Amino acid sequence: MRIPHIYTDLPITLGGSQILSKEKSHHISRVLRLSPGHPLTLFCADGYTYQAEISQIDSLGVKVIATAKMPDKRESKLGLTLVQSICRGEKMDWIVQKATELGVSNIVPLFSERTEVKLSSEKSEKKRAHWQAISIAAAEQAKRQHVPHILSPVVLDTYLANNSDHKERHDQNLHATKEKPPAAQHERSIILVMNPHTGISLQEISKTPNQCAILIGPEGGFSEKENALFDAHQLTHIKMGPRILRTETAAITAMALCQAHWGDLG
Repeated sequence: MRIPHIYTDLPITLGGSQILSKEKSHHISRVLRLSPGHPLTLFCADGYTYQAEISQIDSLGVKVIATAKMPDKRESKLGLTLVQSICRGEKMDWIVQKATELGVSNIVPLFSERTEVKLSSEKSEKKRAHWQAISIAAAEQAKRQHVPHILSPVVLDTYLANNSDHKERHDQNLHATKEKPPAAQHERSIILVMNPHTGISLQEISKTPNQCAILIGPEGGFSEKENALFDAHQLTHIKMGPRILRTETAAITAMALCQAHWGDLG
């Protein structure tokens, strides 16, 4: 029996009922053709999966009742943020979908110097909403308990300025843990820049971060000016093997490696 996993932006209470959104109701009643009494699971990003069942289907939509809740078992211990230079066509949609499946917490669409996509403020918000919808669908498919937050597109300088306390936290953590053996060292956050020409491997990073941000450049890569800016912020350059990867391949590879090294893959 197929048990759909459905996201709702409303709080879920045990024994309480709610009517699903128009889109979810249409999918359940018209596409899946389910009937009252059919089981499903719900999630609302509160860290739980709720067992539920369809109680009623009418012109108002599909009404469901939550009957039990189960704790988080599918979210990674690594808080992973993908900072992705916006790509053309459906590539960005594909990256958002796969990033969600791989367990990222946040996705930051990025305007870098060589980003070819240009968006007005209005179009940026429409794109953000579009990518958020893709992420919700992917989270349902992956049976996650959380949906990644898609931030509004931002220029690189602004992103780095908003994360300018990284170096301070980095230095504080180095000072606090320098007397500890490598296996016990934990750095709260780290920002990694994927660089096909230079850098270290993940295995060479001795500390285990709780939060990790991955910066992925556009098809033309980050510019020399941007790489100098990364160095000024003391970010860590990571190289993923001898071959040059497309931006979408680099994003998926980097996320999978980070989850395998520090998260919950493998």
